[in-house]
Amino acid sequence: MKIDYATQVEPLWLQANPSPDTCASVFADAQRNGHLNTAKIWQRIDLAADAAKAETIRDAAALLDTPDRVDALRIADSIANPSGTLAKASTWPDRPRNRDAISHGLRRYARLNSAAAETLWAGLQDKFKWDADQKNRILNAIAVYRSTNYSDDALARLKALPEAAGDDVSREWLVRTALASGDYEATLKALRTMPSEQLADPRWRYLEARMLSKLNRDDEARPLYVALSREANFQGFLAADWINAPYSICPIKLAEDKPAEQRIAKQSDLLRAFEFHALGKSPQARREWDFALTKFDDKQRQLAADLAYRTGWYDYGIIRAESAWMSDARSSANAYGLMQLLPGTAKRVASAYDIPYSGSGTALFDSDLNIQLGTRYLGMMGQRYDGSPWLASAAYNAGPAPVDRWLAARGGFEPDFFIETIPYKETREYVSRVLAFSVIYDWRLNGKVSPLSSKLPRIGQAYVAPGDNSPRKAVICATTAATTRNVDADSGSPAAPLAGSAEPVAMEPQP
Repeated sequence: MKIDYATQVEPLWLQANPSPDTCASVFADAQRNGHLNTAKIWQRIDLAADAAKAETIRDAAALLDTPDRVDALRIADSIANPSGTLAKASTWPDRPRNRDAISHGLRRYARLNSAAAETLWAGLQDKFKWDADQKNRILNAIAVYRSTNYSDDALARLKALPEAAGDDVSREWLVRTALASGDYEATLKALRTMPSEQLADPRWRYLEARMLSKLNRDDEARPLYVALSREANFQGFLAADWINAPYSICPIKLAEDKPAEQRIAKQSDLLRAFEFHALGKSPQARREWDFALTKFDDKQRQLAADLAYRTGWYDYGIIRAESAWMSDARSSANAYGLMQLLPGTAKRVASAYDIPYSGSGTALFDSDLNIQLGTRYLGMMGQRYDGSPWLASAAYNAGPAPVDRWLAARGGFEPDFFIETIPYKETREYVSRVLAFSVIYDWRLNGKVSPLSSKLPRIGQAYVAPGDNSPRKAVICATTAATTRNVDADSGSPAAPLAGSAEPVAMEPQP
């Protein structure tokens, strides 16, 4: 079968993640036929270096001649082992690729140890003739990773970054460090330095509204809350609580499009995915599925998810359409199954509750066992943090030790501010996602829902689970501003925006 490089090989080649071993011969053949020249190989290496994928760089380097291969491998080594490799950097010749290796390595080193990376940079910055991109990459990384630790100098470093060295990540950390310092004016100013595309994210629009409320500028905050309250996400639900509006959830129903459905059903990558799934080869099926989705637009992805669901591939139909978990999921950190348990954690929980468990990771692919152990572990985290659902979720994802450190540093924060200042991106998003899903699943099961704010008790305040007589909110599909109301959907009176507020009045700017 003749392979078309442009449509079948290049999309796979121009990815930062390592390719399957079976692709090596295809890439080698593409090189022999003139499709992969040195420039194309370096293009893949540069993409992989930006993503800190040393393995991908090494694979691509094998296709280069010396001395290019040596330069590429030095970049890979700087990313994989920045401390050991960059210790020798002062002896390297001042060549562009060596400077690339140092800049990528220092960015990686800053993530691991920002103080040590800064010390190393101080000894190297005058030994090489850096171009603007290389220097900015280093300055950005040191400033950002000083911020993720909320170092005393973090805010000053971010403010001092040259404009060309800034990016979306440094701008969002400027917001977080200002928020962590308790300076609401500086937080609002930092938010408004974001480009409109970045500020459009619900988390920043919500935080902008909260800063305006804190600064007693409620007339400016309210339109932001109103707009957010029409969105079915964590920030949208909280915004609705602040203005005592119903939640807005609009189920999506795919418009019938038979020709498009037929084209999707005949797509070769999806056909292979379905065949692998039918054979019980889930990893291969998922790999083909993921590759197929890179070629689809949003509508085609929805049609593919619907097709998967209708053909019995429930994990993919649901995970793509509703974000449920896969029973055979395994993370890069070796967490297994539906509730992503580490074998060590599972073993401790099994021992504490006298649950039979072999100790192996693959045993956690058993859904019943996984849920049994996972729910008990979640319960243990709940007990540790006064029953608080949001803190238990954070500890479930990150572990209790990091959560305890964050509480020691910012234990007086309001829950929504604490969540936004969680240093781990994965955990920040995990907590927000879990809480938002709790509203959506509550709606699907009961029609009316417990307010999301009721699941956010203040730190140190015991959580009280909703009972039969607890207030519940209406859910609508908001399409116009007229659907937003000023009172609680059930009781007709204002509801406390966050559990534990001193006064049960929406828009209250004080803790």
